[in-house]
Amino acid sequence: MKSFMMKMENQKQQQKLHLFLTQLLETQTTTETKDYCTVKIECTTIYDNLPKLKSGKQSFLPTSGVIINDAKVELKGGESAFDVIKKACEENVCTDNCKYCKANGVQIEYTYTPAFNNYYIEGIHQIYEKDCGTQSGWMYSVNGVFPDVGTSSYSVSPGDVIVFSFTCNMGEDIGNSY
Repeated sequence: MKSFMMKMENQKQQQKLHLFLTQLLETQTTTETKDYCTVKIECTTIYDNLPKLKSGKQSFLPTSGVIINDAKVELKGGESAFDVIKKACEENVCTDNCKYCKANGVQIEYTYTPAFNNYYIEGIHQIYEKDCGTQSGWMYSVNGVFPDVGTSSYSVSPGDVIVFSFTCNMGEDIGNSY
């Protein structure tokens, strides 16, 4: 009888082990890895050019000059730099957590240009091109390099670091001299 009981106990332990291993295997095969890129939006150059800044715009400048700092944006596949910044603005608030961002995320305005099949970013966080002089506006870099295509034409890869910077001098003040 003792031998029979030990055999039954051994079978129960084997069944438990089998169940555990099956569940573990199912968990490992159903867990998806997600791909991300990182987005930063900054306008620090404006602080060096405050006398040029249009009246009423200073209230939109974040204290640090950074609007969004290193936001992780999930990639589904096939996104452009435009898709990523739009998503980052929708899903985040500025670093100052201002009243303008709390309701709808960081404001972004853009226009579509059919001739170039591209979206042009006019303004972010109420800061627009030419708000800090005639040579000011938004530019972007990916992994430290300024692409020579518009945001809609640049395909983002997992791990990319995308920085949107406000320039007051056609890019020279942010490291993009032609």
